[in-house]
This record gives sequence, structure tokens and C-alpha cells, in this order.
Amino acid sequence: MRLGPAPSSGDRRLANARGGRHRAHSGKVGGMSMVCLTDAELELVMTAARPLPVEERDGFLRLLAAELGKHRDVCRAIRETQQKHFREPVG
Repeated sequence: MRLGPAPSSGDRRLANARGGRHRAHSGKVGGMSMVCLTDAELELVMTAARPLPVEERDGFLRLLAAELGKHRDVCRAIRETQQKHFREPVG
């Protein structure tokens, strides 16, 4: 017998993320896409975005979120986003 309310989908995602065996997944909330990441995956994303100028980070993170929506592999998504986003320095 279960006591109390059933866990929401957000509670289940958080529990899965803390389990360490969870892969990134996406969903829609209020018309916006959500991507759930483990702490380690989030650290990878932030490390990848850190060298960018602040004004370019939003574009990079949006491209990355779109990549994660396609295949949900954080390392692959970072690699593919960097290939699309970064430009060779001129000179």
C-alpha cells in the first residue's frame, strides 16, 4: 500500500539523475524544452561553455540542447555543437 501522493515526473527525473545510471533526456514543459542532466553531465556542459564570451554562451547552449534532443549523449552533443559553433580564428 502506498501512502502519500505519487511522485511527479519531475521527482522521478531527479531520482534517476541522482542514481548516476541516467542518460540525458528531454521533455516539454510550458512550451519550452527541458533537458535533464546528471551533475557530472552538467559540469561537462559548463566546462565546454566556459571559454566562450558571455554573449555567445546562450547560442552555444541552445545548439547543445537541440543536439541533446536528437540523441541524448552529452559528450557527443558537446562535440557536435563545438564543431558547429566554433570558428577558426582569422589571421
